[in-house]
Amino acid sequence: MAAESTTAQIQELRSAGDKHTDSTEGPDGELPASLSRLQQLLQEAQAALAAVQARHADFEARLTYQTQRPAAVSERLELAAEEREATAARLQSPDAEMVSTALSQAKRWELETRHVVLSSEIKRLGQELLSRPLRMDLLEAKRDRTTAQTVHITAVVASTNNVAEHFFGADKQKLHRRLGRANLGRDLEDQPAQAALAANLRHSDYVRVLCGSLEHLPAAFAEFNQKNYQRVRHCSAATEILGC
Repeated sequence: MAAESTTAQIQELRSAGDKHTDSTEGPDGELPASLSRLQQLLQEAQAALAAVQARHADFEARLTYQTQRPAAVSERLELAAEEREATAARLQSPDAEMVSTALSQAKRWELETRHVVLSSEIKRLGQELLSRPLRMDLLEAKRDRTTAQTVHITAVVASTNNVAEHFFGADKQKLHRRLGRANLGRDLEDQPAQAALAANLRHSDYVRVLCGSLEHLPAAFAEFNQKNYQRVRHCSAATEILGC
């Protein structure tokens, strides 16, 4: 039953390694556009990556130990078997040096205890060798799962760290919902680059630097247009004077 349970666990671990999904998506499948949310996701992913890498290193160390373990177990089995045979021989032949009955009985108890301990150790080491292939498979499955998790989380960190890519993805999704078309190539080409700046109006610090508040936004645009008009007019006058 234990072997069947371990085999089932190994199969579950190996199949789970191929089922990771991108955790940077929100509950409705939309990529988070908020910079603070992206930073939070990045910190969470980096912490998860550190934990997975620590587990991976632990499994690698345990696999290395298990790879070297059979030689040590075989050597100890040989020594334990020799010690048990010597102990059994002493139990079968009375010790001529034991002059006292009490001392003889105490020595016999010691030898019997030693024989039982050695027999238990030999049995335990034998079971360790027999179960080693299954335990190695389990450790390798756990190691492989952490490898898959490392690859996945590394990709998440890379994509989460790409703020511009997330901004474009969220903006494209909003455009798709607004227009109801699957192919948005022409719409994205026709959309002026300055349209992306409108998203900055959701950030109070940007609005404060730009115009103080959203109520002052029309006046700020009017002032900008006036200055831009004057600059263009001066440039045109200079071009006429220079004859360009």
